[in-house]
Amino acid sequence: MTPVLVIGFNRPDAMAQTCRALASLGDDEVYLGVDGSREDSPSDQGLIDQTVEVFRDLLGSRASGVLRQSRNLGCAAAVPTAIDWFFDHVGAGLILEDDCVPTMEAAKFVEAGLTRHRSSQSVYLVSCGSFVTAANAPAVYLTQFPHLWGWATWRHKWRALRPHGNVLAQARRSSTWHAFSPLERRDWSRMLRLSVGDNATTWDYGLLAQLWSLDGLALTPSIPLVRNVGFGPDATHAETPPGWYWESDISDLQAFARRMQSETWPTRYEARSDDAVRHQIYSPSIPARVTSRVRRIPTTRTKKSSNR
Repeated sequence: MTPVLVIGFNRPDAMAQTCRALASLGDDEVYLGVDGSREDSPSDQGLIDQTVEVFRDLLGSRASGVLRQSRNLGCAAAVPTAIDWFFDHVGAGLILEDDCVPTMEAAKFVEAGLTRHRSSQSVYLVSCGSFVTAANAPAVYLTQFPHLWGWATWRHKWRALRPHGNVLAQARRSSTWHAFSPLERRDWSRMLRLSVGDNATTWDYGLLAQLWSLDGLALTPSIPLVRNVGFGPDATHAETPPGWYWESDISDLQAFARRMQSETWPTRYEARSDDAVRHQIYSPSIPARVTSRVRRIPTTRTKKSSNR
């Protein structure tokens, strides 16, 4: 099975769900990277201890190593640091955050994708799913906008993908950027700034910018093959599920498995495959934004008074 890195922090309950899934899938080489406790959060230390204990207890001999930071690096630095360490030990592998619970189909898809595209000059990673796809999309397609709730890559390609420098400037030089509308460029400028400088709060937008600068692609299935169990007040970024989020049920996964076996896998990028994710998740049209804001306006009911 494909080696796995789980990236955690202070959520032992989410870690337990992910580790139980990994144990059932039979993954025999699983690593854990955890950030250090925050100075202003005295509860972190105990929760991190529990998170590591859960990992070791549920995976047993499959727990191949733990990287535990002595101080808090923050999401933007802790995640790439953990991935660097992971690829010091393995040549290719699957990266999961602690709240991303994989299915058997995810494990099979990742293993097949890593095998098929190891020597590819254009495919830099394998994503575990898409939440928005174009109508009549193939079971598997190539994308410039991979979802990173479960993804895999190779050691040599991670070195090219690792965010560094001014990712916004790198993105602006890419052919992907030049294909954006002015509205998309504004939206992506805002998102990519979250990965810039000492106050960066996220790492994943930086990885996307690197992918674009390489004219790189990701292999992705047309349905989500992981389930996110991390929404809530303890989440770093997503307290509530976004409107586009959904989970595949058993019938979805079975249908995908059949299509994955029967359909021809892609050999070239089709830009129209990304239209849905571009315009429904990252940069909705102006009418769609207006509609969304109107729906969020609270309605008030006033009781009519009558004179008797």
